[in-house]
Amino acid sequence: MDVGNDIFEAADLLADRSRAKMLVALSDGCSLPASELARIAGIALPTASLHLRRLTEKDWVVVEKVGRHRYYRLAVNENLRNAIEALSALSSPPRVKSLKDSIILPTLKTGRTCYDHLAGMLGVTIAKTLLERQIVIEDSNGFYVTSDGGNWFSSFGVNIEIVQKTRRKFAPICVDWTERRHHIGGALGAAIYSRFLELSWIVKSRDSRAVSLTPTGAEGLQSVFGIEWIQNYTGSPLDV
Repeated sequence: MDVGNDIFEAADLLADRSRAKMLVALSDGCSLPASELARIAGIALPTASLHLRRLTEKDWVVVEKVGRHRYYRLAVNENLRNAIEALSALSSPPRVKSLKDSIILPTLKTGRTCYDHLAGMLGVTIAKTLLERQIVIEDSNGFYVTSDGGNWFSSFGVNIEIVQKTRRKFAPICVDWTERRHHIGGALGAAIYSRFLELSWIVKSRDSRAVSLTPTGAEGLQSVFGIEWIQNYTGSPLDV
């Protein structure tokens, strides 16, 4: 078996700047038409279509037909999501090139989605707090819920037994690309994110992967997690 060729194929797909931009755009779990992905990547629609064909042939991207429209989304592939986040962590910090960047980048750093779980300062702070309170423990293979932690999650509204039965990794480590620390991914990360949405603790941005903590969320972090979160003038969480 020629392992080198297998690595090269994946590296080649990720190495193209336009394809990388499209994969990152889809990494929050959204579905987008080719025209929007072309705009994000800064390329012509026919070129974007060629890139999307390669990604769908590799089963990294899934296309769904809704009437006469076609929408693309990232495939359910934990390794791909982790690879995108890990490569982001290895990259240089993004540069502010416009007024829009100066607004979006700080909010992404504060809190955002990494496919279907929380990342940024919010995500790593939650992981750090759960570790300190021994609700979860961590080793090189991921996060694990302690016996007391199972009861804690139950009181929070997350059934760990149900989460463990999903057909995906339970709680792999994600290296956060802005904080250079770990946040919780996988089924457990998705369950925490879903619960935050159900409780209206966070709201999603329309223009990016950023999420903002609501006043209710700030109170919830204090009462449930013991995290005191300081808000900046835009209402986005800044520091603890």
